[in-house]
Amino acid sequence: AANNTASNIHITAASAFVYHNGRKIGRLALNGEIFLPRRRCSQVEIPLRVTLSNPIAALSTFNKVRKGDFSGIAIDYSVTVAALASHRTIEHENVSLEQLAKQFNLGLKK
Repeated sequence: AANNTASNIHITAASAFVYHNGRKIGRLALNGEIFLPRRRCSQVEIPLRVTLSNPIAALSTFNKVRKGDFSGIAIDYSVTVAALASHRTIEHENVSLEQLAKQFNLGLKK
C-alpha cells in the first residue's frame, strides 16, 4: 500500500458485503486496525473476519476472482480512516468489483 501524504493513516474500521449476480454471498470485516506510514510504500497484512451466507456460491465466486474474472460481483463497503485528528467514513453501495479492480490496477482476465 502506498501513502504519499505527509500524515500517517490509520484504517480503524472497514466492512463489505459481497454479492454475485445480485445475491449476497458473504461479509468481510476488518478485525483490527491497519497502519500506513506517511510517505512510504509498504506491504501490510489485513486482518479480516469472513462470514459466508452461501458457502458454495462463495467458493465458486472466489475461484472466479482467483482467475481474474470479476464479472457479476459487486460490493457494498464502508471504510473509516483516521489521519491526524480527523476521522472520515467512506461508504458506497453496489460497486462493481471489476470497476474497483481497474481503478486499483489489479489484474483482470484478458
